[in-house]
Amino acid sequence: MIDAKFQGASTALAAITAAAGFAAPWPVVGLGFWFALAGGFGAMAVNTPKAEDRLGIWATALVALVMGAIFGLAYPLIVEITAKFFTAVPTLPLVMAIGGTGSRPLLRWFAHGGWTALLDRFTGKARS
Repeated sequence: MIDAKFQGASTALAAITAAAGFAAPWPVVGLGFWFALAGGFGAMAVNTPKAEDRLGIWATALVALVMGAIFGLAYPLIVEITAKFFTAVPTLPLVMAIGGTGSRPLLRWFAHGGWTALLDRFTGKARS
């Protein structure tokens, strides 16, 4: 009976991860999300921004999970690119952890204007 419940839960989790666009087994995707959270909180612990730039715990977790999901969905492209330069390709949890770690600087970049601020810096224009 317990085995049937576990198989049902496993099937449901596999369907959810497949519907989200992941082709990897759901335990690997789940591990990737845990690593993305760890990367986001690790970046928060190491980086000590000003008080007005600091994100809350829930915002950090949400951004780390979203960036981990984006990097996880881009995993086939990342493997294709890294295979040209390296013999060993990164695993899905490692790629998602990198996404979670880079979530805070990327969010700060978007908060300060993103591409618009970068273009303004090079063109010398100030947008209102």
